[in-house]
Amino acid sequence: MSTFVYVLFFFIPLASAGELDTVNDTLAGLKTNYTWIESYKLNSWDCSTQSTTLWFILAEKGIKTKIAASVYRDMKSGIWRDHIFLIADLDGKITIIDATWLEIREPNPLKYGFYVTRFYNTPDEANFVWPGEYIIFNIQGFKRP
Repeated sequence: MSTFVYVLFFFIPLASAGELDTVNDTLAGLKTNYTWIESYKLNSWDCSTQSTTLWFILAEKGIKTKIAASVYRDMKSGIWRDHIFLIADLDGKITIIDATWLEIREPNPLKYGFYVTRFYNTPDEANFVWPGEYIIFNIQGFKRP
């Protein structure tokens, strides 16, 4: 029998113990072994592609996440922009995983100025709404020497 938590109008299956450690280890490994963060490039290797790639990496480790689409106001330009990140229940705690910075954050997106507009269960579901935006990247090109 599965247990669910109701968060922001959708259900996330509760994760088993130890998943937070798995995610922390994965993020640390990506920071250490790859130029993930430094290689950011808008409309190429950006938050949607990074989130999709991390979604697949975590799924291979048995971590279930959802893709969260949000908007925020860029304080320098005053323009509303979008930001994509992952959300998961890790060890019984709702958690934001920011794939752009490879960070685990508090579960309140408003604290960071993000207004969540939609959740997607998979990259395919997200691509149905935004075709070609949520693709998996081959990160081998970002491997540190």
